[in-house]
Amino acid sequence: MCGIFGIFSQTSNVSNTELLYKSLKSLQHRGKDGYGLCFLNSKNEITFLRNKGLIPTKIPLIPTKSCIGHLRYSTSGYSLKTGKIQTQELQPLRGIIPDYEYCLAHNGNIPNIDGHDTKFLNTEIMRLNQTLSMERRLINLMMNVPAAYCLLILTPNALYAIRDRYGIRPLCIGKDDRNYYVSSESCAFEDHINFVRDVKPGEIVRIDQNGIEQVFLHPTPQNSLCSFELLYFASEYSYIDGLHIQNIRKNLGAILAKRENHLSYWSDYTVIGIPETGICSGRAYAKYLNLTYKQAIKKRANQTRTFIILDEEQRKLACDNKFHYDCKEIKNKNVIIVDDTIVRGNIIKSIIKHLKKCEVGEIHIRIPAPPVIDICELGIAITKKEELLMNNKTIEDARKELEVDSLVFLTTEELEHFPELTYNQCFTGEIDPVIKNFNSNFKAKKMD
Repeated sequence: MCGIFGIFSQTSNVSNTELLYKSLKSLQHRGKDGYGLCFLNSKNEITFLRNKGLIPTKIPLIPTKSCIGHLRYSTSGYSLKTGKIQTQELQPLRGIIPDYEYCLAHNGNIPNIDGHDTKFLNTEIMRLNQTLSMERRLINLMMNVPAAYCLLILTPNALYAIRDRYGIRPLCIGKDDRNYYVSSESCAFEDHINFVRDVKPGEIVRIDQNGIEQVFLHPTPQNSLCSFELLYFASEYSYIDGLHIQNIRKNLGAILAKRENHLSYWSDYTVIGIPETGICSGRAYAKYLNLTYKQAIKKRANQTRTFIILDEEQRKLACDNKFHYDCKEIKNKNVIIVDDTIVRGNIIKSIIKHLKKCEVGEIHIRIPAPPVIDICELGIAITKKEELLMNNKTIEDARKELEVDSLVFLTTEELEHFPELTYNQCFTGEIDPVIKNFNSNFKAKKMD
């Protein structure tokens, strides 16, 4: 789950460097391991800029008309937090086909391959028959390579936007009076940028001087948007496939509240939503039950999403330093904590530890999502089920381990209120049959 953003300029005398940086900052929640930029100037010359860590405050002003950018969240290759990431692992990547060079940025994960999935995709594009156009290369890729991926490819004359046939990862298009834009999320579109549409599952879109053209649509697309994307990963300010993320999370919080019995019992309890993605659900939960809501836990500046940190010791340290606690607001109070999900459990354990230091009374945990019981080959960077808090545990087992007074999750049946949340391997342990067949047969496939 990385972040990608592209700009295709219909004006020759323009520089979009600052706009690219600013837009990528709006997607920083999607990846903090590193960033990469590819610039195409008026002479069709390509310049790359790649580095580890966050998008910087000061930027070099590189002349560019069109450009693409990438924010790295490591699902293959190395992670910055292990100290092993290399600059050459960062995107966009350079590609060469007859007559021109291009650059490629990728968000997603390709199962059952050895090595870096983005390098694999780029190699598959380049190695086909030399006479094939870029469009034919991308169609061949779409028909033969399994989920999940979104791609931006910048050529001298066009920007291609590609979303795999399952639509597991989001991708959308915007426009203003001089440029077209393609982004992982609509939250990166500034006020002057008009949202045009989402890229459809299985669609290849070409953007050039003539505007937007659908190059290809897979004959059997499947709407399999990742539930984890909407529950946790995406910004609450984004719209994905017509869904407002903030509203989804509010509705899930309300469904969670409807499950509570003996409402009078909770009347003097204080609800706290965990920043950032637990706040919408927490406020909705409190509103439905007419409970007091206090933002007594606040995220410290420049803290990364800890579940994506691969090194265990670094991850635990980051968890302990992630939040500020307003103990005066909650001392001696019974609290209900609403968080988005529980993956490994490090964050919630750290929160519980700090709340006890604040001398709260009872601690109740409410999660507006089902238990995460399985790894996901198509996104979450967890390779062992044993890392998961809920692996082979009942909810009561987990409650005892967390040492809290109660623990409640939504069920997978309750997620059915949202038919858009369709890719749920992490919650169910089940893989879509088509994707499963792709996984098992992929190594035998040849792209002709």
